[in-house]
Amino acid sequence: EHPRTLTAREALATAYRLAGRLPEAIRLASRVTQQRTAVLGPVHPDTLVSRLGLALARAEDGDLRAAEGIAMPALREAIDAHGQHHPVTTALRSCVGGLHAAAGRFDEAREALRYALAGTERQLGSTHPDAVALREELHMLTPTPTPTP
Repeated sequence: EHPRTLTAREALATAYRLAGRLPEAIRLASRVTQQRTAVLGPVHPDTLVSRLGLALARAEDGDLRAAEGIAMPALREAIDAHGQHHPVTTALRSCVGGLHAAAGRFDEAREALRYALAGTERQLGSTHPDAVALREELHMLTPTPTPTP
């Protein structure tokens, strides 16, 4: 339960998720989230990152309801504990935006992604790859006006 051990396990859970080994990713991410909650508390930035990773693994496994059930409370708690502009708040907001988009709730997705983009630009600059990716994701969700005849 040493924080560095939990960081290593978090990285392994992420590697499992990125490799498509979702059952292993979910199992390990759940364990790390529980351990970090016990050791660091539920709103410590590292715990919130674990909750984010677990939500992403659940979403990639096709369980959007479970993913939203993890990410949305984590986002609210991040805002309360760390404020609107903290990097972990921005990351969670981006995740929630993607989950809303995957669920077909495009207005909610655009709102979350606009906030995430503003936070990312404030923290990292408008040309950072994360800002560029968020801008592209937001652009893909923005309806194009239909020309009138």
